[in-house]
Amino acid sequence: MRIYWIKAQAPRRVLALVKHLGLEAEFVEVDMMAGGFKVPDYVALNPNMKAPTLVDGDLVLWEASAIMAHLCIKRGSDMWPASNPAEQVEVLRWLSWNDCHWSPAVAPFYFEHIVRATFEIGKPNCDQLKPAKNNVTANGFMVPYLFVRLRYTASTN
Repeated sequence: MRIYWIKAQAPRRVLALVKHLGLEAEFVEVDMMAGGFKVPDYVALNPNMKAPTLVDGDLVLWEASAIMAHLCIKRGSDMWPASNPAEQVEVLRWLSWNDCHWSPAVAPFYFEHIVRATFEIGKPNCDQLKPAKNNVTANGFMVPYLFVRLRYTASTN
């Protein structure tokens, strides 16, 4: 199994899960700055030209949530409740909420404080964050509800 990744939040979620589950994988860091996403062999794996990408035998997946579900199923972890469709839908709901609402709300903060430092593209521009605070506030009210629902979104094993 091979996982292509970069130093960003979504790929690191996948790497953390691989380590948590004790799975064996080859981690291939893509050199984004050198055009690694545009290399024809990579585009053939992931036409989105982003990371993470998983290659597991003949299976090729991209998108962190799909990869994480596959990894849990592969390991037999109840972090993806494969035998309980109602719990699968609950997990899918929170993954969707994260991808569609929470991630876009916090993305400006992530860019200004993490991406800029990681890729050495300057100090955070706090003026860019002022309008973004409204998005975090608009979506942040859901965070306490999420923790009440953790019995579906986190394994106790």
